[in-house]
Amino acid sequence: MLLDSIPELAWLRVDLKLSDAQFAKASELHVAYRPTCVEMCRSIAAAHAKLESLTHGSRAISPELEDAIRDHARVHAECHKKMLEHLYQTADQAEKRRACQTVSHFNSGRVSGAVC
Repeated sequence: MLLDSIPELAWLRVDLKLSDAQFAKASELHVAYRPTCVEMCRSIAAAHAKLESLTHGSRAISPELEDAIRDHARVHAECHKKMLEHLYQTADQAEKRRACQTVSHFNSGRVSGAVC
């Protein structure tokens, strides 16, 4: 299957200068993370749809809309957390300096504070 050949990770091997063994582990982590990513995308789409449904034609903030706004933020935060956990786990396959550079690149503009 094309998805299992993981062409989207070619840059990672180059950027982190991964050995064959390191790249194999990073690839395993990537494949293992896919179901989580798919589930988070589904949750985000559902949260967006709920907000859209509740705001369509509405002119006031209802308690149900307040709950949907909170849920929307929670789902995005959960997704971001899981993505960062996956990124850190993948970056751990590389030499620390290169891993820090890569994590910093992905975090720029997203998360404040030091990453390494």
